[in-house]
Amino acid sequence: MHRHATTRGFPYALIEIRQDLIAGEVGAKAWAYRLAPMLEAINARPDMHEVRHFGSRTDHM
Repeated sequence: MHRHATTRGFPYALIEIRQDLIAGEVGAKAWAYRLAPMLEAINARPDMHEVRHFGSRTDHM
């Protein structure tokens, strides 16, 4: 994420879901329905589409 988002000033989020919970269509759809409203709300924020650089401890590595 540092290389592809942080250094370019892109906001990001990392979501981990156990593979066994999304292995089948039912589980995958259930998680899609859970996550969709949250992701849509985040995506609707204008500040989420701005490039902003905050720096990181890894900038100096």
